[in-house]
Amino acid sequence: MSILNTAFKLFLGDKKKKDLKLLQPIVQKVAAFESVMTSLSNDALRERTTTFKQQIGTAVKDVQDRIQLLK
Repeated sequence: MSILNTAFKLFLGDKKKKDLKLLQPIVQKVAAFESVMTSLSNDALRERTTTFKQQIGTAVKDVQDRIQLLK
């Protein structure tokens, strides 16, 4: 089986490496976001949380309206 797996890797490439290559930019964005968040004070984090809640509320308003119409 290992010979077969090696042959597949030669022709198709390594799935693990492809997955890591795909996920690496996302990991870098998360790390950058983490450094920004850790630099904020508690009051700034509370303000940011309020902003996020407002953005989420605005984003799901259409869906909630549709749900209310269906009820």
